[in-house]
Amino acid sequence: MKIIRRLIAVLLTLALGAALCVSAFAAMENFSLSGEYEAGRFTDVDETKWYGYYKQGSVATAYELGLMSGNSATTFNPQGDLKLSEAVTVAARIRAVYEGDEDAFPKTSPWYKTYVDYAVEKGIIPEDFITGKETVAAMRCEMAYIFAHALPEEEYEKLNDVTILPDVDSTTIYAEEILKLYNAGILTGNDKYGTFRTTDSIKRSEASALICRIAVPDMRLEFELVPFESVEPDPEPIDEPEPVPDPDPEPEPEKPGQWLENYTNEEVLSYFMSVAYQSEYGGARDHNARWTSPIKYSVSGSPQEGDLETLKTLTDRLNEIEGFPGISEAENESEVNMEIYFVSMNDFSKYVSSARGNFWGYANIWWTNDENGNNGKITDTVVLLADEIPTRLERDSIIYEEVLQSLGLLQDTYDYYESVFYQDSNYQGEPAPIDWALIEILYSPRMITGASSAEGRALAEQIIAEKSANSLNNGG
Repeated sequence: MKIIRRLIAVLLTLALGAALCVSAFAAMENFSLSGEYEAGRFTDVDETKWYGYYKQGSVATAYELGLMSGNSATTFNPQGDLKLSEAVTVAARIRAVYEGDEDAFPKTSPWYKTYVDYAVEKGIIPEDFITGKETVAAMRCEMAYIFAHALPEEEYEKLNDVTILPDVDSTTIYAEEILKLYNAGILTGNDKYGTFRTTDSIKRSEASALICRIAVPDMRLEFELVPFESVEPDPEPIDEPEPVPDPDPEPEPEKPGQWLENYTNEEVLSYFMSVAYQSEYGGARDHNARWTSPIKYSVSGSPQEGDLETLKTLTDRLNEIEGFPGISEAENESEVNMEIYFVSMNDFSKYVSSARGNFWGYANIWWTNDENGNNGKITDTVVLLADEIPTRLERDSIIYEEVLQSLGLLQDTYDYYESVFYQDSNYQGEPAPIDWALIEILYSPRMITGASSAEGRALAEQIIAEKSANSLNNGG
Protein backbone atom coordinates (compact mmCIF):
# COMPACT_ATOMS: atom_id res chain seq x y z
CA MET A 1 0.00 0.00 0.00
CA LYS A 2 3.00 2.30 0.25
CA ILE A 3 2.99 2.83 -3.54
CA ILE A 4 -0.65 3.92 -3.46
CA ARG A 5 0.00 6.38 -0.66
CA ARG A 6 2.96 7.93 -2.42
CA LEU A 7 0.82 8.36 -5.56
CA ILE A 8 -1.68 10.34 -3.49
CA ALA A 9 1.22 12.38 -2.16
CA VAL A 10 2.38 13.17 -5.70
CA LEU A 11 -1.13 14.23 -6.74
CA LEU A 12 -1.44 16.51 -3.73
CA THR A 13 1.96 18.01 -4.39
CA LEU A 14 0.92 18.73 -7.98
CA ALA A 15 -2.27 20.32 -6.69
CA LEU A 16 -0.22 22.55 -4.40
CA GLY A 17 2.04 23.48 -7.29
CA ALA A 18 -0.95 24.39 -9.47
CA ALA A 19 -2.16 26.68 -6.72
CA LEU A 20 0.86 28.90 -7.32
CA CYS A 21 -1.03 30.41 -10.24
CA VAL A 22 -3.52 31.93 -7.83
CA SER A 23 -2.17 34.80 -5.75
CA ALA A 24 -4.35 33.83 -2.76
CA PHE A 25 -2.28 30.66 -2.28
CA ALA A 26 1.11 32.15 -3.06
CA ALA A 27 2.84 30.69 0.02
CA MET A 28 0.95 27.40 0.26
CA GLU A 29 3.63 25.55 -1.71
CA ASN A 30 5.67 25.47 1.48
CA PHE A 31 3.46 22.62 2.72
CA SER A 32 4.87 19.37 1.36
CA LEU A 33 4.22 15.70 1.97
CA SER A 34 7.62 14.54 3.12
CA GLY A 35 6.75 11.65 5.44
CA GLU A 36 5.92 8.09 4.46
CA TYR A 37 2.83 6.48 5.94
CA GLU A 38 1.83 2.85 5.50
CA ALA A 39 -1.52 1.37 6.53
CA GLY A 40 -1.21 -0.12 10.00
CA ARG A 41 1.61 2.18 11.08
CA PHE A 42 -0.31 2.96 14.28
CA THR A 43 -1.83 -0.01 16.05
CA ASP A 44 -4.78 1.98 17.45
CA VAL A 45 -5.81 3.56 14.12
CA ASP A 46 -8.59 1.62 12.41
CA GLU A 47 -7.72 2.32 8.79
CA THR A 48 -11.33 1.60 7.77
CA LYS A 49 -12.72 4.42 9.94
CA TRP A 50 -13.55 7.77 8.35
CA TYR A 51 -10.10 9.16 9.25
CA GLY A 52 -8.25 5.99 8.23
CA TYR A 53 -5.99 5.19 5.32
CA TYR A 54 -8.75 3.56 3.27
CA LYS A 55 -11.25 6.42 3.80
CA GLN A 56 -10.36 10.11 4.13
CA GLY A 57 -6.79 9.32 5.16
CA SER A 58 -6.54 12.42 7.34
CA VAL A 59 -4.26 10.77 9.92
CA ALA A 60 -1.93 9.60 7.15
CA THR A 61 -1.89 12.98 5.40
CA ALA A 62 -1.38 14.99 8.60
CA TYR A 63 1.51 12.65 9.42
CA GLU A 64 3.04 13.03 5.94
CA LEU A 65 2.70 16.82 6.17
CA GLY A 66 4.76 16.63 9.35
CA LEU A 67 2.09 18.48 11.34
CA MET A 68 0.96 15.58 13.55
CA SER A 69 2.73 12.49 14.83
CA GLY A 70 1.80 9.66 17.15
CA ASN A 71 1.63 9.80 20.93
CA SER A 72 4.05 6.85 20.95
CA ALA A 73 6.13 4.99 18.40
CA THR A 74 3.20 2.69 17.59
CA THR A 75 0.04 4.58 18.59
CA PHE A 76 -1.73 7.76 17.49
CA ASN A 77 -4.51 8.01 20.13
CA PRO A 78 -7.20 9.04 17.61
CA GLN A 79 -9.88 9.33 20.31
CA GLY A 80 -7.69 11.33 22.70
CA ASP A 81 -8.49 14.98 23.34
CA LEU A 82 -6.39 17.72 21.70
CA LYS A 83 -4.99 19.96 24.44
CA LEU A 84 -4.90 23.74 24.14
CA SER A 85 -1.11 23.87 24.10
CA GLU A 86 -1.11 21.26 21.31
CA ALA A 87 -3.66 23.23 19.28
CA VAL A 88 -1.56 26.39 19.56
CA THR A 89 1.58 24.41 18.71
CA VAL A 90 0.02 23.03 15.52
CA ALA A 91 -1.26 26.47 14.50
CA ALA A 92 2.16 28.02 15.14
CA ARG A 93 3.87 25.34 13.08
CA ILE A 94 1.38 25.85 10.24
CA ARG A 95 2.16 29.58 10.18
CA ALA A 96 5.91 28.96 10.41
CA VAL A 97 5.80 26.57 7.43
CA TYR A 98 3.64 29.04 5.50
CA GLU A 99 6.07 31.90 6.10
CA GLY A 100 9.19 29.77 5.71
CA ASP A 101 10.31 30.43 9.27
CA GLU A 102 12.68 27.50 9.65
CA ASP A 103 14.14 28.75 12.94
CA ALA A 104 10.97 30.14 14.45
CA PHE A 105 11.02 28.20 17.69
CA PRO A 106 13.93 28.72 20.09
CA LYS A 107 14.03 26.36 23.04
CA THR A 108 12.02 27.43 26.09
CA SER A 109 10.73 26.05 29.34
CA PRO A 110 8.00 24.94 29.42
CA TRP A 111 8.27 23.43 25.93
CA TYR A 112 5.13 25.08 24.57
CA LYS A 113 6.12 28.66 25.54
CA THR A 114 8.06 29.13 22.29
CA TYR A 115 4.98 28.20 20.25
CA VAL A 116 2.67 30.37 22.35
CA ASP A 117 5.05 33.33 22.01
CA TYR A 118 5.18 32.86 18.23
CA ALA A 119 1.39 32.54 18.02
CA VAL A 120 0.96 35.78 19.99
CA GLU A 121 3.55 37.56 17.82
CA LYS A 122 1.76 36.47 14.63
CA GLY A 123 -1.69 37.42 15.92
CA ILE A 124 -2.93 33.83 16.03
CA ILE A 125 -4.00 34.22 19.65
CA PRO A 126 -4.07 37.19 22.03
CA GLU A 127 -1.70 37.25 24.97
CA ASP A 128 -2.87 35.10 27.92
CA PHE A 129 -5.39 33.31 25.66
CA ILE A 130 -4.48 29.91 27.14
CA THR A 131 -2.64 30.98 30.30
CA GLY A 132 -3.37 28.49 33.07
CA LYS A 133 -5.13 26.11 30.68
CA GLU A 134 -2.18 24.89 28.62
CA THR A 135 -2.72 21.18 29.36
CA VAL A 136 -6.52 21.32 29.43
CA ALA A 137 -8.46 19.78 26.54
CA ALA A 138 -9.32 22.42 23.94
CA MET A 139 -13.00 23.20 23.49
CA ARG A 140 -14.15 23.13 19.87
CA CYS A 141 -14.84 26.87 19.91
CA GLU A 142 -11.31 27.56 21.18
CA MET A 143 -9.87 25.27 18.52
CA ALA A 144 -11.85 27.15 15.86
CA TYR A 145 -10.47 30.49 17.06
CA ILE A 146 -6.88 29.21 16.99
CA PHE A 147 -7.10 27.47 13.60
CA ALA A 148 -9.02 30.38 12.02
CA HIS A 149 -5.99 32.59 12.66
CA ALA A 150 -3.29 30.04 11.77
CA LEU A 151 -3.01 31.49 8.24
CA PRO A 152 -3.51 35.03 6.93
CA GLU A 153 -7.09 36.00 6.15
CA GLU A 154 -6.69 35.67 2.37
CA GLU A 155 -5.90 31.96 2.67
CA TYR A 156 -9.45 31.16 3.84
CA GLU A 157 -11.23 31.42 0.50
CA LYS A 158 -15.00 31.37 0.88
CA LEU A 159 -16.50 28.20 -0.62
CA ASN A 160 -19.81 28.00 1.26
CA ASP A 161 -22.53 30.33 2.50
CA VAL A 162 -23.14 29.57 6.18
CA THR A 163 -24.53 32.37 8.34
CA ILE A 164 -26.08 30.49 11.26
CA LEU A 165 -25.95 27.02 12.80
CA PRO A 166 -28.26 25.17 15.20
CA ASP A 167 -25.93 25.95 18.12
CA VAL A 168 -24.04 29.00 16.81
CA ASP A 169 -25.41 32.51 16.29
CA SER A 170 -24.14 36.06 16.68
CA THR A 171 -24.08 35.73 20.48
CA THR A 172 -21.90 32.61 20.50
CA ILE A 173 -18.30 33.05 21.62
CA TYR A 174 -15.91 32.95 18.63
CA ALA A 175 -18.89 32.77 16.24
CA GLU A 176 -16.99 34.74 13.58
CA GLU A 177 -14.10 32.26 13.56
CA ILE A 178 -16.41 29.23 13.62
CA LEU A 179 -18.42 30.44 10.62
CA LYS A 180 -15.21 31.43 8.83
CA LEU A 181 -14.01 27.82 8.95
CA TYR A 182 -17.40 26.52 7.77
CA ASN A 183 -17.39 28.91 4.85
CA ALA A 184 -13.80 27.97 3.97
CA GLY A 185 -14.76 24.29 3.82
CA ILE A 186 -12.59 23.38 6.81
CA LEU A 187 -15.44 22.66 9.23
CA THR A 188 -18.61 20.83 8.16
CA GLY A 189 -20.43 20.10 11.43
CA ASN A 190 -21.63 16.91 13.02
CA ASP A 191 -24.90 16.39 11.18
CA LYS A 192 -26.72 17.55 8.04
CA TYR A 193 -27.70 20.77 9.83
CA GLY A 194 -24.09 21.62 10.69
CA THR A 195 -24.35 21.32 14.49
CA PHE A 196 -20.98 22.34 15.93
CA ARG A 197 -21.03 21.31 19.65
CA THR A 198 -19.27 24.48 20.77
CA THR A 199 -18.01 23.48 24.21
CA ASP A 200 -17.17 19.84 23.47
CA SER A 201 -13.54 18.76 23.26
CA ILE A 202 -12.01 17.86 19.90
CA LYS A 203 -10.45 14.46 19.23
CA ARG A 204 -7.02 14.05 17.68
CA SER A 205 -8.59 12.27 14.70
CA GLU A 206 -10.93 15.23 14.14
CA ALA A 207 -8.04 17.67 14.46
CA SER A 208 -6.08 15.74 11.81
CA ALA A 209 -8.85 16.36 9.27
CA LEU A 210 -8.95 20.10 9.98
CA ILE A 211 -5.17 20.39 9.79
CA CYS A 212 -5.16 18.71 6.37
CA ARG A 213 -7.84 21.06 5.04
CA ILE A 214 -5.97 24.11 6.32
CA ALA A 215 -2.64 23.07 4.79
CA VAL A 216 -4.01 21.55 1.55
CA PRO A 217 -6.76 23.79 0.09
CA ASP A 218 -7.75 21.12 -2.45
CA MET A 219 -9.00 19.01 0.48
CA ARG A 220 -11.48 21.69 1.57
CA LEU A 221 -15.17 20.88 1.09
CA GLU A 222 -18.06 22.61 -0.62
CA PHE A 223 -21.43 21.71 0.86
CA GLU A 224 -24.98 22.86 1.56
CA LEU A 225 -26.54 22.42 4.98
CA VAL A 226 -30.17 21.57 5.59
CA PRO A 227 -31.81 24.61 7.25
CA PHE A 228 -32.31 23.58 10.85
CA GLU A 229 -35.58 25.54 11.05
CA SER A 230 -37.08 22.81 8.84
CA VAL A 231 -36.55 20.12 11.45
CA GLU A 232 -39.86 18.68 12.58
CA PRO A 233 -40.56 19.80 16.15
CA ASP A 234 -40.84 17.21 18.85
CA PRO A 235 -44.45 16.18 19.54
CA GLU A 236 -46.20 17.79 22.47
CA PRO A 237 -45.45 15.81 25.62
CA ILE A 238 -48.26 13.68 26.98
CA ASP A 239 -49.32 14.56 30.49
CA GLU A 240 -48.39 11.74 32.81
CA PRO A 241 -48.80 11.49 36.56
CA GLU A 242 -45.78 12.49 38.58
CA PRO A 243 -43.82 9.41 39.68
CA VAL A 244 -43.98 8.66 43.39
CA PRO A 245 -40.46 8.76 44.84
CA ASP A 246 -39.12 5.93 46.94
CA PRO A 247 -39.75 6.54 50.62
CA ASP A 248 -36.03 6.44 51.44
CA PRO A 249 -34.01 6.92 48.24
CA GLU A 250 -30.39 5.86 48.35
CA PRO A 251 -28.03 8.85 48.47
CA GLU A 252 -26.00 9.51 45.34
CA PRO A 253 -22.49 8.11 45.70
CA GLU A 254 -19.84 10.79 45.98
CA LYS A 255 -17.86 11.34 42.82
CA PRO A 256 -14.19 10.59 43.24
CA GLY A 257 -11.91 13.60 43.54
CA GLN A 258 -9.12 14.50 41.17
CA TRP A 259 -5.53 14.34 42.40
CA LEU A 260 -3.75 16.59 39.89
CA GLU A 261 -5.29 19.78 38.58
CA ASN A 262 -4.74 19.25 34.86
CA TYR A 263 -4.82 15.45 34.64
CA THR A 264 -7.66 13.05 35.34
CA ASN A 265 -7.01 10.15 37.70
CA GLU A 266 -7.33 7.75 34.77
CA GLU A 267 -4.66 9.68 32.85
CA VAL A 268 -2.30 9.47 35.83
CA LEU A 269 -2.95 5.72 36.19
CA SER A 270 -2.47 5.07 32.48
CA TYR A 271 0.76 7.07 32.42
CA PHE A 272 2.12 5.22 35.44
CA MET A 273 1.43 1.83 33.84
CA SER A 274 3.09 2.94 30.62
CA VAL A 275 6.25 4.39 32.16
CA ALA A 276 6.75 2.00 35.11
CA TYR A 277 5.85 -1.25 33.36
CA GLN A 278 7.58 -0.80 30.02
CA SER A 279 11.17 -0.21 29.00
CA GLU A 280 12.56 1.77 26.10
CA TYR A 281 15.32 -0.83 25.82
CA GLY A 282 15.64 -4.38 27.13
CA GLY A 283 13.34 -7.37 27.23
CA ALA A 284 9.71 -7.61 28.22
CA ARG A 285 8.79 -7.85 31.90
CA ASP A 286 5.61 -7.98 33.95
CA HIS A 287 6.80 -6.49 37.21
CA ASN A 288 7.83 -3.10 38.48
CA ALA A 289 11.33 -2.25 39.67
CA ARG A 290 12.23 0.14 42.49
CA TRP A 291 14.83 0.87 45.14
CA THR A 292 14.23 -0.46 48.64
CA SER A 293 17.50 0.65 50.25
CA PRO A 294 19.16 4.10 50.32
CA ILE A 295 20.77 5.29 47.09
CA LYS A 296 24.38 6.40 47.34
CA TYR A 297 25.62 8.17 44.22
CA SER A 298 29.01 9.21 42.90
CA VAL A 299 29.75 11.73 40.14
CA SER A 300 32.59 11.23 37.66
CA GLY A 301 33.73 12.87 34.45
CA SER A 302 33.41 16.58 33.71
CA PRO A 303 30.14 18.06 34.99
CA GLN A 304 29.53 21.62 33.82
CA GLU A 305 28.65 24.57 36.00
CA GLY A 306 25.09 24.10 37.18
CA ASP A 307 24.96 20.30 36.68
CA LEU A 308 25.66 19.48 40.33
CA GLU A 309 23.23 22.16 41.48
CA THR A 310 20.50 20.56 39.36
CA LEU A 311 21.38 17.16 40.77
CA LYS A 312 21.19 18.54 44.32
CA THR A 313 17.78 20.12 43.63
CA LEU A 314 16.50 16.79 42.33
CA THR A 315 17.79 14.71 45.24
CA ASP A 316 16.36 17.17 47.79
CA ARG A 317 12.93 16.84 46.15
CA LEU A 318 13.16 13.05 46.05
CA ASN A 319 13.98 12.88 49.74
CA GLU A 320 10.66 14.63 50.49
CA ILE A 321 8.60 11.82 48.93
CA GLU A 322 6.86 9.47 51.34
CA GLY A 323 8.25 5.94 51.11
CA PHE A 324 11.33 6.89 49.09
CA PRO A 325 14.37 5.15 50.62
CA GLY A 326 16.57 8.25 50.37
CA ILE A 327 19.33 9.43 48.06
CA SER A 328 22.62 11.16 48.94
CA GLU A 329 26.20 11.42 47.77
CA ALA A 330 28.32 8.45 48.80
CA GLU A 331 30.98 9.07 51.44
CA ASN A 332 33.23 6.27 50.19
CA GLU A 333 33.57 4.18 47.06
CA SER A 334 32.43 0.94 48.67
CA GLU A 335 28.87 2.17 49.26
CA VAL A 336 28.25 3.55 45.75
CA ASN A 337 25.24 1.97 44.02
CA MET A 338 24.46 4.79 41.55
CA GLU A 339 27.30 5.85 39.26
CA ILE A 340 26.71 9.14 37.38
CA TYR A 341 29.10 9.95 34.53
CA PHE A 342 29.39 13.24 32.62
CA VAL A 343 31.34 12.06 29.57
CA SER A 344 31.26 12.20 25.78
CA MET A 345 28.43 10.17 24.30
CA ASN A 346 31.06 8.50 22.10
CA ASP A 347 32.39 6.90 25.29
CA PHE A 348 29.05 5.68 26.67
CA SER A 349 29.70 2.09 25.63
CA LYS A 350 32.81 2.03 27.84
CA TYR A 351 30.53 2.18 30.86
CA VAL A 352 27.48 0.27 29.59
CA SER A 353 28.04 -1.99 26.58
CA SER A 354 24.45 -1.58 25.34
CA ALA A 355 24.75 2.24 25.22
CA ARG A 356 25.64 2.49 21.55
CA GLY A 357 24.22 5.30 19.41
CA ASN A 358 23.60 9.03 19.53
CA PHE A 359 22.23 9.31 23.06
CA TRP A 360 22.48 12.46 25.17
CA GLY A 361 21.52 10.44 28.20
CA TYR A 362 21.29 6.79 29.16
CA ALA A 363 20.29 4.94 32.33
CA ASN A 364 20.83 1.26 33.03
CA ILE A 365 19.58 -0.52 36.16
CA TRP A 366 20.11 -3.94 37.69
CA TRP A 367 17.62 -5.64 39.99
CA THR A 368 17.27 -8.84 41.99
CA ASN A 369 14.83 -10.49 44.41
CA ASP A 370 13.97 -8.66 47.60
CA GLU A 371 13.66 -10.28 51.02
CA ASN A 372 10.17 -11.49 50.09
CA GLY A 373 11.34 -13.14 46.89
CA ASN A 374 9.86 -10.49 44.60
CA ASN A 375 11.93 -9.82 41.48
CA GLY A 376 12.29 -6.05 41.16
CA LYS A 377 14.59 -4.76 43.88
CA ILE A 378 17.02 -2.34 42.20
CA THR A 379 20.56 -2.82 43.45
CA ASP A 380 22.72 -0.74 41.08
CA THR A 381 22.45 1.81 38.29
CA VAL A 382 24.68 3.67 35.86
CA VAL A 383 23.56 7.07 34.57
CA LEU A 384 25.35 8.49 31.51
CA LEU A 385 25.08 12.20 30.63
CA ALA A 386 26.71 13.56 27.48
CA ASP A 387 29.27 16.35 27.46
CA GLU A 388 27.77 17.38 24.11
CA ILE A 389 24.43 18.57 25.54
CA PRO A 390 24.60 22.24 24.43
CA THR A 391 22.29 24.34 26.64
CA ARG A 392 21.50 24.67 30.34
CA LEU A 393 17.82 23.90 29.74
CA GLU A 394 18.61 20.73 27.80
CA ARG A 395 21.20 19.61 30.35
CA ASP A 396 18.71 20.06 33.18
CA SER A 397 16.06 18.14 31.25
CA ILE A 398 18.38 15.21 30.54
CA ILE A 399 19.68 15.07 34.13
CA TYR A 400 16.15 14.95 35.51
CA GLU A 401 15.01 12.40 32.93
CA GLU A 402 17.86 9.92 33.29
CA VAL A 403 18.09 10.00 37.08
CA LEU A 404 14.33 9.53 37.38
CA GLN A 405 14.44 6.67 34.90
CA SER A 406 17.14 5.03 37.00
CA LEU A 407 14.55 4.85 39.81
CA GLY A 408 12.48 2.35 37.80
CA LEU A 409 10.63 4.59 35.32
CA LEU A 410 12.23 3.26 32.16
CA GLN A 411 9.89 4.16 29.31
CA ASP A 412 9.91 7.29 27.14
CA THR A 413 6.49 8.14 25.69
CA TYR A 414 4.62 10.56 23.42
CA ASP A 415 1.82 11.16 25.92
CA TYR A 416 2.58 14.55 27.47
CA TYR A 417 4.84 17.22 25.99
CA GLU A 418 5.48 18.70 29.43
CA SER A 419 6.82 15.42 30.86
CA VAL A 420 10.57 14.81 31.07
CA PHE A 421 9.81 11.35 29.65
CA TYR A 422 8.41 12.82 26.41
CA GLN A 423 10.26 11.15 23.53
CA ASP A 424 10.76 14.04 21.10
CA SER A 425 11.79 16.91 23.35
CA ASN A 426 14.60 17.78 25.77
CA TYR A 427 13.35 21.25 26.70
CA GLN A 428 11.09 20.60 29.69
CA GLY A 429 13.54 21.68 32.39
CA GLU A 430 12.05 20.54 35.68
CA PRO A 431 9.70 17.54 35.86
CA ALA A 432 5.99 18.15 35.43
CA PRO A 433 3.48 17.43 38.22
CA ILE A 434 2.55 14.16 36.52
CA ASP A 435 6.22 13.07 36.64
CA TRP A 436 6.38 13.59 40.40
CA ALA A 437 3.07 11.73 40.69
CA LEU A 438 4.60 8.65 39.05
CA ILE A 439 7.42 8.61 41.62
CA GLU A 440 4.95 9.06 44.50
CA ILE A 441 2.98 6.06 43.22
CA LEU A 442 6.01 3.83 42.62
CA TYR A 443 7.49 4.58 46.05
CA SER A 444 4.27 4.72 48.03
CA PRO A 445 4.33 2.48 51.12
CA ARG A 446 1.31 0.78 49.56
CA MET A 447 3.20 -0.29 46.42
CA ILE A 448 4.82 -3.74 46.38
CA THR A 449 8.28 -4.26 44.93
CA GLY A 450 8.03 -6.52 41.88
CA ALA A 451 4.23 -6.25 41.69
CA SER A 452 2.83 -7.62 38.44
CA SER A 453 1.07 -5.24 36.08
CA ALA A 454 -2.34 -6.41 37.36
CA GLU A 455 -1.28 -6.02 40.98
CA GLY A 456 0.48 -2.74 40.27
CA ARG A 457 -2.58 -1.29 38.53
CA ALA A 458 -4.85 -2.20 41.45
CA LEU A 459 -2.41 -0.74 43.99
CA ALA A 460 -1.88 2.40 41.91
CA GLU A 461 -5.65 2.92 41.73
CA GLN A 462 -5.82 2.79 45.53
CA ILE A 463 -2.91 5.19 45.89
CA ILE A 464 -4.42 7.66 43.42
CA ALA A 465 -7.80 7.43 45.17
CA GLU A 466 -6.15 8.25 48.50
CA LYS A 467 -4.22 11.15 46.98
CA SER A 468 -7.45 12.45 45.47
CA ALA A 469 -9.28 12.23 48.78
CA ASN A 470 -6.44 14.05 50.53
CA SER A 471 -6.53 16.73 47.83
CA LEU A 472 -10.25 17.28 48.42
CA ASN A 473 -9.84 17.34 52.19
CA ASN A 474 -7.08 19.92 51.88
CA GLY A 475 -9.16 22.07 49.58
CA GLY A 476 -7.00 21.24 46.59
